[in-house]
Amino acid sequence: MLVYSPLLARQLNAIFERQSAGERAWIVLLDDDRLAWTDGSAEFASDPMASSGQRFRA
Repeated sequence: MLVYSPLLARQLNAIFERQSAGERAWIVLLDDDRLAWTDGSAEFASDPMASSGQRFRA
């Protein structure tokens, strides 16, 4: 996205920063050749937001 308005660019940047902050985003790690998801307080061996049906199809 290309934004020419400095005010709008600052507002969009602030929104992006809030939405991608640690408490709202997962950190994906490679641990012993396996992916792990963490939010800083807990770690999961599979995508914590995926349903069992989504995991089955993957």
